[in-house]
Order: sequence, then C-alpha cells, then structure tokens
Amino acid sequence: METQLRIEHVLDELALRHVADSQVGGAGRIRGISGGERRRVTIGMELVTDPAILVLDEPTSGLDSFTALNLMRTLHQVASGGRVVIASLHQPSHDMFLALDTALLMSHGRVLFQGRPADAEAWFRGRGLPCPAGTAMAEHLLKVASNPADIQALLLERGGQGADSAALLRLEDGGVQVEGGCAREGIPDDGASPSDTASASPSAADSPPLGGGGNMDSAAEDRSPDRVAAAWTPVAAAAATHKPGKVGRSAFGMSATPGPEPRPAPRRPGFARQLAVMTWRTAIDILRNPTLLRLHLGIGLLMGVVTGLVFWQLDDSNVGVQNRMGGTFFALAFLAFTSLTTVDLLINERAVVAREVRGGYYRPSAYLLSKLTLDAIFLRAIPAILYWAPFYYMAGFRGGAAYQATYLFILVTFSCAVGALSMAVTVASNTAGEASFGMNFIILFSIMFTGFLVNVSSIPAYLRWIHYLSVFFYAFEAMITNEMTGRTFTFMASGYAQIEGINGNTYLTTLGFDAGATTRDIGVLVGLYAGFTLLCLVLMQARMPHSRPRIKNIMRRLSLHR
Repeated sequence: METQLRIEHVLDELALRHVADSQVGGAGRIRGISGGERRRVTIGMELVTDPAILVLDEPTSGLDSFTALNLMRTLHQVASGGRVVIASLHQPSHDMFLALDTALLMSHGRVLFQGRPADAEAWFRGRGLPCPAGTAMAEHLLKVASNPADIQALLLERGGQGADSAALLRLEDGGVQVEGGCAREGIPDDGASPSDTASASPSAADSPPLGGGGNMDSAAEDRSPDRVAAAWTPVAAAAATHKPGKVGRSAFGMSATPGPEPRPAPRRPGFARQLAVMTWRTAIDILRNPTLLRLHLGIGLLMGVVTGLVFWQLDDSNVGVQNRMGGTFFALAFLAFTSLTTVDLLINERAVVAREVRGGYYRPSAYLLSKLTLDAIFLRAIPAILYWAPFYYMAGFRGGAAYQATYLFILVTFSCAVGALSMAVTVASNTAGEASFGMNFIILFSIMFTGFLVNVSSIPAYLRWIHYLSVFFYAFEAMITNEMTGRTFTFMASGYAQIEGINGNTYLTTLGFDAGATTRDIGVLVGLYAGFTLLCLVLMQARMPHSRPRIKNIMRRLSLHR
C-alpha cells in the first residue's frame, strides 16, 4: 500500500497520470509514449524510491526544445519539494539556462563560475570576457570553458595557478557544471549545514541510466576515492541527519522552500512481494510480446506430429527397438536446442536489470526466480507436453497410464533442466554469442555421452566417467528403460531364423544400460534441475551489481576520515 501511494504521488508530480496505463515503448514495433514522457518515466523510477539527491546526466538530450523546457520545469518542481536535483545539460537553450537557479561552470575538474544564470553575463563582463552580441549565454560559457587562455585567467583570479584542485572544488551549492561543452554535476559547499543543504543522501548518485540521453551517475565515478571523499563530505553531513521531505534548498534553488511534512523512510518490499511483482511483470511481458511463446508452442506441436509420422506405429522387432531409441533421442535433442531462446531473453534485459538492481528496486534472485519459473512453465513444460501428446501415441510407445506419465515427466523435467542450464550459461556470459557458443558446446558434448551414439561400456575407462555429467544420459536411460523393461521383442534379420521372446532387459544390457535404473535416473535428473537452478542464482548474485555499492564505500571512507 505504501509503495502504491508513492507511485501515485510520483505520477502526479511528473504529470504522467494520463499515460499511467500505457506501454512505454521505444523498442521493436511498439510506439509507446512520447520521448519527453519516456524521459519523465525514467526519472519517476528514481523518485519512487524517494531519493534525497537526484543526479541526471543530460536528461534533455534527444528532445526538442519545447519538450526539453517542459522537462526542466518538471525537474524544478521536483527540486522545490525538498530534494537536491543536479543535472548536466548539453547545449541548453536560453530559456532552459535561465530556468536554472544555480549554474556551475567547470573545466578539468576546476570551478570557473558558480552562481545565478541571470548574473553570469555581468560577472563575465567584469572579468574581461563579455558575451558577444547575438550569442546565448550558455554557449558563451562553453566557449570560455574550451579556451585555455580564458580558463587560466579565471583560475588565477579564483585561487592562483598552483591552488589545490580539491580546494577549487569547494562550492556554495549544487548546480549544473559545464566542462568543455559537456555538463556535469555539482557538489554542495563544505560549509553548508545539514539544515540549509537539501535533505541529501549520496545514495542517489549511483542511479540508473536515462535512455538516449546518457547515464545518471555520480561525480564519484571517475575520481579517486580520497578526492571523492573530500568532495562529498558536506553531502555526508546532510545525509547523517536526512529525513525525507525535510525543508531544504535544492540544486535548482538558492532559497529554502517549504517541503512536505517529514515521513518515515520507505521500506523495501520483502522478498515474497518482490518475487510476486517480478513474476507478474514477466507474465505481462510474455503476454504483450507473445511471438516467442507462440513459436515454442506451435513448433513443439508441429514437430511432435512430424516425428510421430516418421516413427509411425513401432512394432516389437529389433527395428522397433532401434526406432524407439532414435525417436527418444531426437525428442531430447529437439527440446535441448530450443532452450537457447533463453539467451536473448536474458541478454536483452541485462542492462535494465542491472540498473534496477543497483537502484534497489528488487533483488537479483527475485528477478531470476520469476524468469526461471515462467520459462519452465511456458517455454519448457507446455511445449514438451504438446510435443509428447502426438508423438507418443502416433509412434505407438508403451501403453498404460503409469508408463505414459513417467515418459512425459522425464521429458518435461529434462526440458526444464536444460532451460535452467541455459540460463546459468547465459548469466555467466558477457554476450549472446558467448552464451550461444557455450550452450551449443555443452549440448553437443553431452549428446556424445548419451549412450545412443556410442555404447558407454566401449568408451575408454579414463573418459567413461564423463557420461555421469551428461544430463542427456540420465534422461535417455530413464525413458528407454521405462519403455523396454519387462517387455519381449523379436529379433529379425534377413537370411536368418527369426528369434522371438527376447527380453527387453537383454537389449538394454547389451546396449550398455541398467534396466533397473529408471527411478535412480529420474531422481538424478530432478537433482540436476535443482542444481542448475541454484548455480544460476549464485552466478546471478555474483555478477549483478549490489545496491549502490560505490556510494556506500564512499560513505564508509567519509566516516573513517571523521
């Protein structure tokens, strides 16, 4: 309920109420909302967590002048609510520049100018750097920051050429810093007190990226820890006594502005809630983009019919035994290679998930468990059932509900296990190419030790143990023993007498399989599925960034300095 109230408040704060139920779009054939609205959605994702500091890297890039100005007005309203809003701007228009309350011009990490935009023209004129007629003041600032002679003159006036760069970074307030044509974030003054600095917390300095316009990030990204610690000392002081909604001034305003009444800091939802929301979101995404689901279901059913026709009504001869094994082997290979569809799903979402995990929206395990659950249901289990239904009965496999259910259970469990393995390989890979190559290698290597292409007993002893690592081996042995154990077959060969009543166990033993291993193999298969799932979770936890790690390290260093 508390989270929903924050969402409703942010929708009103950013004027997004009219598109609350619309798709964001921007990818594929989905048009979605406008560019300005999309940018405000990105900002709103940060505001939902109720940050004290909002750092935006070029939020207006890619927007037309009217939309960019409206976005600046929205940010001004956000700042007036008791938050610090720090924004870098790329070539701001005249109106956008004047909309700022504080502008900060920097070059090579040193302050050249800091003050009200309206005062910039007189300030530079007084220092022999007047703004030429017909030139926008913001453009003139960028030219000054790009001219070594002008930079030298301003630095000498502010503190001397040999002044320490850390001392030159001491500011009176946060604002927009422009460095060589690219704006960067400001840092509050060392002398500011917690009561007159915006209710600040450095946690917002490691925020997710803005689509199309750059990245939300902190000034700490490209500085040494000691220098960052020195620069963020005043923010740490404010953070120590921070209460969301406290009266303060913002990077867009030099005067104190009454904010809302203090309220408790938002609590992060529990893991069960995170898992439920992520499962719901993933299911909605599958339903909104059903192409892959339709392909899995349609191809699964089609291949089941085609394979059933190829292996139509198997008899009890030695040819029937061979075809039973061939049909089962193909079913496993088909389901294994379709598991590669998880590669694109995870790789395409990796940047978004990393951003949201870093922002503290949910745990990596909640995201991955929701993916594993819905992937197992919709893309592994259901297609396996649709494949099994026509194939099993058209091929004439063993009758009896128990044997049919066992065959289906093994097929579904195998499909889910390989899907989980594919996810683990994808999580461990940096690119889709790496993941696809790695998974193809694992599948082909496992197929070699299935027991169908080569008799396991004939493999050299120093390599024979590898078949115990093959998920194909356990599934294949369980399915073929379920089909042949306790049955009799007829051996027929041209030019020789027909031999009837050959026990299926004899065939199995001759081919290198254990006729009594069905239950054991099923147990191992289930264990492999659980193991692949656990491996996937461990890899995800290790590779995903933790919630705002760099800022936490900075704050630890600050506490040590004190």
